[in-house]
Amino acid sequence: VLALAERTGASLHVCHISHNGMRNTNLFLAEIREARERGVDVTTEVLPYNAGSTLISAAVFGRDWQTIFDITYEDVEWAATGERFNREMFEEYRLKHPEGAVIHHYLDEEWTREAVAEPGVIIVSDLVAMQTRDAHVPPHNGAFTKILGRYVREQGVLTLMQALEKMTLLPARRLEAYAPVFARKGRIQLGMDADLTLFDPETIIDRATYRDPYREAEGLAHVVVGGTVVVRDGQLQAGVFPGKRLLSTQRPPPLPSYPEQQEAEFLGLAAHAQRARQAEARDDWIQARDEYRIALEHEPMHPVVLYRLARYEARLGNADAAVRYLEQAADLGAAADITADALFQGPEGSDALQAVSVRLVENASPHA
Repeated sequence: VLALAERTGASLHVCHISHNGMRNTNLFLAEIREARERGVDVTTEVLPYNAGSTLISAAVFGRDWQTIFDITYEDVEWAATGERFNREMFEEYRLKHPEGAVIHHYLDEEWTREAVAEPGVIIVSDLVAMQTRDAHVPPHNGAFTKILGRYVREQGVLTLMQALEKMTLLPARRLEAYAPVFARKGRIQLGMDADLTLFDPETIIDRATYRDPYREAEGLAHVVVGGTVVVRDGQLQAGVFPGKRLLSTQRPPPLPSYPEQQEAEFLGLAAHAQRARQAEARDDWIQARDEYRIALEHEPMHPVVLYRLARYEARLGNADAAVRYLEQAADLGAAADITADALFQGPEGSDALQAVSVRLVENASPHA
């Protein structure tokens, strides 16, 4: 699959790297790492649990699953009761209860830890419907609290900021090129969507298990979705459902207006913003542009960074580069009237500049 992605230029995302790689997880990670170094657009993620869950009638159990997973019947658990199988029981249940769920314990913790620690690997959860407390389901709802409590605080596999990046910013960046609305996710900045989880890093821990998947995590104080509090002081707020389905065709609303002096705080890159303004004041447009190129490395899909870079490229007479940055900003929903910006008077007569100018104005319309 990697070779096909490299040959065709297609983007590739490999799900559940340790569950698929198993004893070859380190080899899978190395292949992906080397492919990325060659410019292949490939990412992967890890579910931080050492078992899988599926129906007993799943196709995999019709193959040589004991060799594939390197396990026996005793490693397979009937999810409803926790019973472990022998051959006769397994074949009977597969025939009589094809809709029943099983948990097959087949991963080594070493494989999971390797994937968790690997730079650039996203951390995910993976849930089935929790319809009643009588129905046993995998405890993967505890994935993120498990990472924070066990792999960060207890084992030191990741720093806190590395873990947060893997659970928030990395998945947002993976999706935002295809669904621009995700450019407002995974970041705590002015103008971003207010999706926040407030927790105590000294106490947060997962408590859900395969036998008791509904045990709530400890150390979670508040959860905010789209600016609305859904968990307050550890208590779910009744009748509050602010979550929305996000579509690939959905554009984020235009950026809010804000005083220019707040830009350094907005970007979280005060030094670069300040040096760029100082360079601009002395007509050193190349240094001003280069400061924002560094900012772009930190926030590659941020409309304000893109717009600033477009201004400096325009002032330097690089019309194509200016248009390219403006188009990216427009794709993310940025709204602006660039005809009123003196810095865009340099590359005159550009049809592409006129076209993107129209898009930026249209983004400001509520009907756009």
